[in-house]
Amino acid sequence: MLEKQVENKIKKWLEQNNYWDFKVHGGPFQKTGVPDIIACVKGKFVAIEVKRSDGGIVSELQKAQIQKIKENGGVVGVARSLAEFLQILKEAKLL
Repeated sequence: MLEKQVENKIKKWLEQNNYWDFKVHGGPFQKTGVPDIIACVKGKFVAIEVKRSDGGIVSELQKAQIQKIKENGGVVGVARSLAEFLQILKEAKLL
């Protein structure tokens, strides 16, 4: 499955469950390495780096951003499918 397809499934799930979210598009005025989807789920900051289901490499810069979010109490992870995204929420006790 392509990254965009995984991303769309996650965004659709968030919207169907009435959670706030937005897609990070990147650009010259934004920090680099920011996860693809930012959401608020049950009052918690959630950041998801989306990768295609058959690979996709998390860059060192993305890893650093993920670590910083974890250190500050956010829920963050890499999802290659809707199931992986839901597992991230389950581990954070948000499901």
